[in-house]
Amino acid sequence: ELPFGADKPYGSNLNSIEKGIISGWQVNGIFVYQTGNPFTVTTSKDMSNTGASSTGTYANRLPGADIQVAHPGPAKWFNTAAFSDVLPAGTYAFGNSGRNILTADGTVDFDFGLYRRVQTTESTQLELRAELYNSMNHPDFTAPSANLEASSFGRITSTTSTSRETQFAVKFLF
Repeated sequence: ELPFGADKPYGSNLNSIEKGIISGWQVNGIFVYQTGNPFTVTTSKDMSNTGASSTGTYANRLPGADIQVAHPGPAKWFNTAAFSDVLPAGTYAFGNSGRNILTADGTVDFDFGLYRRVQTTESTQLELRAELYNSMNHPDFTAPSANLEASSFGRITSTTSTSRETQFAVKFLF
């Protein structure tokens, strides 16, 4: 319960109407912070000549190329120029980039609620609620496209979360 109103540190010197308005409010919240899932850069080409194109083959990581970018964002989550599926003619090989060497965006979410119960009669109450989901309106992105042949390679095209949602409710308890 918030510290406002009758018998509380703040607002105890207000008149009875003002105390009635600010007294009895309670807050709740849920905070979630999760790191992102790892993912692998692949190619649909059968670079190893083993018939593995339908399941994907690891891409080649170019020597000396940094796979990270300074400020990853939806337009460019990682350095796409660090990967290739080109081999010399007549040469076959498995990709060398490794499994799960990159990490997708994580999740940050804070849901917030404010509510109050008002005694209406001896046996009935009225509950007033305000709830905010994703209250900070923080976008949580899906993993970027990790297939070299995809037109959206290295880009994020959607989010896993919705934008901020606000909900108000009045409930009659008897």
